[in-house]
Formats: sequence, C-alpha cells, structure tokens
Amino acid sequence: MTVSFAFDPDIKDRVRAATDIVDLIGSRLELRRQGPGYVALCPWHNDTRPSMQVNPSKQIWKCWVCDIGGDVF
Repeated sequence: MTVSFAFDPDIKDRVRAATDIVDLIGSRLELRRQGPGYVALCPWHNDTRPSMQVNPSKQIWKCWVCDIGGDVF
C-alpha cells in the first residue's frame, strides 16, 4: 500500500519562522544565559559542564563535544 501526502513545500520555512528555538529547547532543558546566547547540559552525552549552546539570533543550537547541532528540526 502506498500512501501519498501532499503538503506545502514551504512548510519547514513557516515552522522555522513561527518557532523560537530558545522556547523550544527551554521547554525540555534548563537553559542558562551566557553572553548573547544560552548554554545547557547536552542530553546526548554524559555532560557535567554545559557544552550545548543555543544562539537566539541565528535560531540554531550546537554541542561542541558531540559536534552536532541544528535548528528547530
């Protein structure tokens, strides 16, 4: 059985524009203000010092230990 979904190709852009990454990540992790951004303990490794940064102006996040990051997706 094949299922086909039709959706607006710009939906990801609309979701990005409507979602604040600080609110999204802050709803799951404890964020602490550091300079112009935020830091948190990374949930992908046994973090004891905040190595995950959230950049509100670029709407991205990155863990410097795991070397992973992204946006609201």
